[in-house]
Amino acid sequence: MKLQLYFLALFLLLSSCKTTTKLPTDNNQTIDISGNFNATDAEIAINDIYLAFQESEWYLSEIADAAIASKAYVQNFEVNLDNKSYINKLLKSALNQQLNDDDQMEQLKAQNKSMASYVFRGKLSVSERNEDQNSVTYQLNIVLTNPANETVWEKTDFIKKYLNN
Repeated sequence: MKLQLYFLALFLLLSSCKTTTKLPTDNNQTIDISGNFNATDAEIAINDIYLAFQESEWYLSEIADAAIASKAYVQNFEVNLDNKSYINKLLKSALNQQLNDDDQMEQLKAQNKSMASYVFRGKLSVSERNEDQNSVTYQLNIVLTNPANETVWEKTDFIKKYLNN
């Protein structure tokens, strides 16, 4: 009897230690395991970078308390991947959306870019391909410059994607 209780207790202890990770997904959603940079990657990376921008010392001292929204223009991104124009559109769209949502920054269209107080520039490239982990890491760098073309703020983010075997 004691032996049966011992095995039961051991079984319950071991089964309670089991961990599983579940990724909730929409049944109609296609999950991209190609390793290619996509719209979701662009949105997540730009959101993370823009949040860091809004929390930066420069933003808090120069932009946050300004009486008038600063005018900003988003230049084309330098993209060192296939589908350059598509990825450029994804990144520009995500960054322009952040500017539209920010009360302290005003997004300028191309025809008004000469009126910009600041210009966002960016570059996306592959920083590492890891065959052992079957992954690729993308590096996204965004720079904010003033009218004198001086860098006033810069941030780099890394996006690691796992590839389909």
